[in-house]
Amino acid sequence: MTTRAATDEELALDPDLALAVFGGKGGVGKTTCAAAAALSLADRHEDGSVLLFSTDPAHSLRDIIGDLPPDEPDNFQCREFDSASALDAFRERHRQELETIVRRGTFFDEDEIRQLVDLALPGMDEVMALLELADLVRSDDDTTIVLDTAPTGHTMRLLELPDAFERWIEFLDLSLEKHRYMKARFGGSAECDASDAFLDRLRDDVEAIRSLLTDPERCQFTIVARAETMSLAETERLADELDDERIANRDLLINRIWTSDECDHCRQVSSGHHRQLQRVCEQFEDRRLWWAPDRAEPPRGPRALIAFGGCIQSLESPPEVDRDRGSEVESSAPGVEGTITLPALERDGEAPTSLLFAAGKGGVGKTTMASALATRVAERDDIGDVLVFSTDPAHSLGDCFDEAIGSEPTSLGPGLAAAHLDAEARFEALQSQYRREIASLFEQISDGAFDLTYDRPVVERLMEMAPPGIDEVMGLVAAMEWAGERAFDVIVFDTAPTGHFLRLLEMPDLFDDWLKMFFRIKLEHKRYLKLPELSEKLVTLSKQLKQLRVLMANEATANMVGIVTPSTPALEECQTLTSRANATDLAVPALIVNRMTPRVTCTHCEPRRERQLARLDEATNQWNATNIARVHRGAAPRGREMLSQLGGALLGSDVSPRGSS
Repeated sequence: MTTRAATDEELALDPDLALAVFGGKGGVGKTTCAAAAALSLADRHEDGSVLLFSTDPAHSLRDIIGDLPPDEPDNFQCREFDSASALDAFRERHRQELETIVRRGTFFDEDEIRQLVDLALPGMDEVMALLELADLVRSDDDTTIVLDTAPTGHTMRLLELPDAFERWIEFLDLSLEKHRYMKARFGGSAECDASDAFLDRLRDDVEAIRSLLTDPERCQFTIVARAETMSLAETERLADELDDERIANRDLLINRIWTSDECDHCRQVSSGHHRQLQRVCEQFEDRRLWWAPDRAEPPRGPRALIAFGGCIQSLESPPEVDRDRGSEVESSAPGVEGTITLPALERDGEAPTSLLFAAGKGGVGKTTMASALATRVAERDDIGDVLVFSTDPAHSLGDCFDEAIGSEPTSLGPGLAAAHLDAEARFEALQSQYRREIASLFEQISDGAFDLTYDRPVVERLMEMAPPGIDEVMGLVAAMEWAGERAFDVIVFDTAPTGHFLRLLEMPDLFDDWLKMFFRIKLEHKRYLKLPELSEKLVTLSKQLKQLRVLMANEATANMVGIVTPSTPALEECQTLTSRANATDLAVPALIVNRMTPRVTCTHCEPRRERQLARLDEATNQWNATNIARVHRGAAPRGREMLSQLGGALLGSDVSPRGSS
């Protein structure tokens, strides 16, 4: 193999980097771009090695890379991070240190300590990934790690975790203060030294990651986007957040640019992409800009990926497309073939709130489809008010409706409101309430039950031992406040991409366990832990959680609509999502296939549509799925009027409009 230097016209990774991160909105092609860049780097530089590492819970890396032939780079490895296995290993490896630390710093008994440790760790997927990255970076200076991340919202959560994890370490450190004092005064065992050494290692890991992420000589973040309004809006927010976190992000790659102009459909899509590329050049003029052409089939295997990398071009020479040709794709909603029916919408006046979950792989159009369904259902005369509610940390409902939307329901016109989940704010409010009551509690304690110097800071920060991810469940459960008040007859959820939505489906059990543990501890120490306001709030949360689970387990009140594109990775991921949803008793009665090539006479489009139909038929035959609507490729509709057009086409014309006689 011949070592080859990169040219100025090539998006190539610097071999001196320790970490190269690829991130962006779901479905933009992050994994493909990360794999192409990693393989190209391994091909060009034989002196160092490359590790392609994915932290996306919905793994697709192995599907794209495939098996490495014998003649491919021997300095290249790829790995999909298994958070569950890493969590189990961390817990078992450090159980003694964790339990020792908590035992020495609190008045809890052995069983309570074990529950605290066990329940504080699940949900720490991103923390485990950070610790793994710290180990990898520390173990080999000659390896460049290329990181394929989860979609935007959870990527930013990952990058902000050093600070959050440091607070967790501080809680453990506070728990040792009393024992350190006793050891200094009376002498002690090596156990305390081991606990301190454990915390020092965790601090070193946090500092190593923080230092790496903010060092532009060692870490570079490449943003991947698509030439679509919602993708670019999210890209702008991501770039601003990366700048705020002082993470270098000089490269922006716009992927899947349509260049054919053979038919009206081709001209519509390509002219729309060209207009968006002009916007990119104006909006991101301070970054190095790149574009890659759309392909009928996503590249799979090392050779195809390296070839794809060679197709990436500088945006200084964007594709030549006549913007005056073809009709404006933004003028109407995309065409739809077929309609879907949803049991949860077949309701009477006494029915409880119906829940609809639009779920699927990142970038398949969940927000658009959730918004379209909610808009159309809100126009029905037989249904009251409808809320569309985003649980994706990277909120884009506002982009879809072209309205400012906050964490409380915002009216979008008759019968329709929208809100996005502010999970952190809700959990912070609960923590603040706890801290206020604890402060009042300690002011009243005078019988020596607590050591005010050492016990107080530990008890004050007990809520920080709640499992990560509980804040998201609290936000989901918050929707039950509006359901309980009968403020909305239907709530449509725009969910996070597959991996994190599946975690959210499974988190209610963990949340329930955590609530039970908290109540047990409070009951055991009821003489001192008198927290009336917090207790009332937690009881309410517990009731709302039960209400949510009852609704989700009944097909008449809760449905998941699978949103998918006609690509093999998206269809495979949708099948996994459907199986896991069914396992939690959440019914999946319908499928929306987005970005289908329409029926047109075109040598570019016809073969593409035939391949899409073949893949779709094979997948749906396996699932025995017949309740399917196919949405044509085009610009995503924005605003209530266009969303209503799309929603009406999806649900059929038999819907009675609101206010009709």
